[in-house]
Amino acid sequence: MSQIANFSVGEVYLYLIFLVISAVAVWLFITGFFSGRKAKIGAIVLGAILVGDMCRANAPWIIYYDYKEKYATNPIIDFLREKPLDGRVSYDIRIAGLNLMNMAGVNLPPQIQQLEQTFAMLYYQEWLQHHFLYYNIQTANYAQMPRMPKDYEAMLKTFSTLQSIPRYWQLMNTKYLVGLASFAEILNNHLDPVQKRFKVLIPFDLEPKPGVERATRLEELTASPKTNGLFALIEWKAALPRAALYTHWITITNEQEILQKLSDPQFDPWQSVIVSSNIPAPTVKEPTMAVQVGIKYYEPKDIKIEVDVKTPSVLLLNDRYAPDWKVWIDGKPGQLFKANYLMRGVYLEPGKHEVEYKFQPSPLSLFISLASIGLCCLVGCYLLITKRRED
Repeated sequence: MSQIANFSVGEVYLYLIFLVISAVAVWLFITGFFSGRKAKIGAIVLGAILVGDMCRANAPWIIYYDYKEKYATNPIIDFLREKPLDGRVSYDIRIAGLNLMNMAGVNLPPQIQQLEQTFAMLYYQEWLQHHFLYYNIQTANYAQMPRMPKDYEAMLKTFSTLQSIPRYWQLMNTKYLVGLASFAEILNNHLDPVQKRFKVLIPFDLEPKPGVERATRLEELTASPKTNGLFALIEWKAALPRAALYTHWITITNEQEILQKLSDPQFDPWQSVIVSSNIPAPTVKEPTMAVQVGIKYYEPKDIKIEVDVKTPSVLLLNDRYAPDWKVWIDGKPGQLFKANYLMRGVYLEPGKHEVEYKFQPSPLSLFISLASIGLCCLVGCYLLITKRRED
């Protein structure tokens, strides 16, 4: 508290000092001291006062990083960045794992609780907001979303229970999970007791980065593989691929019915896809396993997929649907529709096709901005002309 008080009192003193200096400079201008040839000197003085005050005020908020240290990689990051389109990564396993442990009456030892909380902060503050963006790692988590889309919010509410969380990971192409290594066995026993599709890939511990004796900041911690590591990168083998071909689909146009169907344990997302468009009925009557397809080109606003279709199919791309996304099939405009409530679907006839998705927002917002700028210019010209006439 004393440090806060001293800092606050010091800020008041600095404010008074700069106020007096500024007042003296203004007074000198008013008295004509900086008139004539001294006007340039006066401008420099005022500029120096302004820059000095701003630099002093903002100095505590400017943080300098060594980017090589900040973005230093580790085996977990390296694994995820190798094939970013193979599957998304998430830390939501923490919610499911801790809830299941609480339900079973199992409490983590205080030391492990502290380490788990440290890793949670490391994941959300460093990995999610820095490393994943820097290394183009795909994730199902979001760092900031002040205005959550209604469809995404409805999706989260539908799959908010413990039993439905694995289905959410499955639909969201969440193939990799990070958290306590013990969570894999817990989830297998309680949420996937038959097939046990949660598998530990790389166990690891949190350790200081090379050259750091004792870590005092999150960015000084790294993941170090250990055979019996406390944490682990876990694979969820049931996750849907980023892109897949379906020969069987179900047409449902009511959004609430779609969410109910997707959350039905009897529905298998690997065998059928739900479409929200009146496309031709499938020629294959019985559900069959979807076929994963590779992505030829993937950029934020341009995606290309090459497919060889044997039977009329729906190409599912597990990226969120938005009206500003358009699709071209072999260079011709195609129909893009919602699939599995949130994702993108395209109907394809038999043959070899190149499917290209492009993000092309409506020009309406640009026209509104240009019109506003033009209106401001007209108003400004009108005021300038009328003022000159009055003079």
